[in-house]
Amino acid sequence: MKKNQAKRKKNLEILVFLILALLVISACYPSISPYLRINQFIVDDDHIYLIASNEEGWDHACIEQRCLHFLMSNNSGKDWSSISYLEFEFQGKVKAEPSLNKIECVSGNESICYKIDGNENVQISIDGGNTWEIDWRIPIGRRWYMEPANLWDAILPEYPMDDVSEFTPRDLITISENDTHIVFVAMGTEGLLIKGIDGGWIRRGVIIEGDVRRYASPSSYKATSLLDLSDRIGLEIILSIFLAAILAIVLYTGGKREFKSEFDFQDEILSEALDRLMEITIGASSITICCSWILISLWGFGFIPIYGIAFALTILFTILIIKKWVEKKNQIVEKITKAD
Repeated sequence: MKKNQAKRKKNLEILVFLILALLVISACYPSISPYLRINQFIVDDDHIYLIASNEEGWDHACIEQRCLHFLMSNNSGKDWSSISYLEFEFQGKVKAEPSLNKIECVSGNESICYKIDGNENVQISIDGGNTWEIDWRIPIGRRWYMEPANLWDAILPEYPMDDVSEFTPRDLITISENDTHIVFVAMGTEGLLIKGIDGGWIRRGVIIEGDVRRYASPSSYKATSLLDLSDRIGLEIILSIFLAAILAIVLYTGGKREFKSEFDFQDEILSEALDRLMEITIGASSITICCSWILISLWGFGFIPIYGIAFALTILFTILIIKKWVEKKNQIVEKITKAD
């Protein structure tokens, strides 16, 4: 019996060590945001200029000449080409900080206006700015997926660190074209947000090739593959294993105390009961992990829109699993008592 108990204790120690090792490894991989920030538009005649900056530190955006990038389009934003600082003629208009608050009305149809105001949305007015309604926002429940948490955030601030949310529009322009219009919104590290002539919003990344390939890329609203899912919810996966292990330890410890009081002077019966207790405890813990992963995956792929729903269902299933474990434990006691 002592040999079995020592073996079980060793297995639990190994499990706890592996869980702690996974948590440490996770903490050593910070979530680095794209290190190019789309800051500003400048419009001159038929040309649109896009100003972007590098992220060179943990606590600031670099806006010095060496860190700025300039792109130009002469076909209403369909194509962009990089230009040098010397080719850019509007250095004096480059802003040190994003606009955040801006109203832009459509040239030739000024009853239609667009507004950004420091919130994570773009608003539209069809009466010249008298009344406003939201024209674009992040789909309900998807922001949490777009901005996954990790253990590194508890140690160091998120990179790149900024007072403004990475999902907040930073600048806005409208371009009139063939009795309609196009809207461009600078979204910082999220790239560009564009409203086309069909009235639909799309998000587009910006890539600048050079000595280092820099990019601003829109975060996904939901997972497109299992690999993408694992990259985005890795912390939840690790925590689910950790919590399931704690649950297993708590259940087994509580059951062990009860069994010792029931079969204290019957070594063989106690050993058999503890073996059965270990089996049902590992089974309950494994089922808890599987349920958690399935529910988190459904949220990641967008079948469950809001994370809170997946979390609540996980708790509900865990309660049901614990209830089933208690029933199985009582059956073990009853079976051994009758046999004795």
